[in-house]
Amino acid sequence: MTSAQMDILRQSMQVRDGHEWDSFEGIADPDATEAFLAQVPFNATKSRRLTSPQINTIGPQFVGTGATSTQTAVGKILDAIAKTDSNLANRIVTTSPDVTVSTNLGTWVN
Repeated sequence: MTSAQMDILRQSMQVRDGHEWDSFEGIADPDATEAFLAQVPFNATKSRRLTSPQINTIGPQFVGTGATSTQTAVGKILDAIAKTDSNLANRIVTTSPDVTVSTNLGTWVN
């Protein structure tokens, strides 16, 4: 999406500029939503692990700086990660092998 399209989407969802990552931004009744989510079974047990060891990532040099599609960028990133012997590479599993060509993931899967 272009910046203009993102602005239109953000405004239509009543998300204030600079608050895109606030937990309940754009929700009419954030207190009620938070109370509801605290009681759903997934959150009720408090047995979730909320931290994990840091995994080294790759830099932007693997994607390039010119205009490109998201699918092309993701394909290049996953291909670059797969060529490493890192903890990150060992944790990535494709769940859409049937769409590898249309999503530019063929190189990575192969």
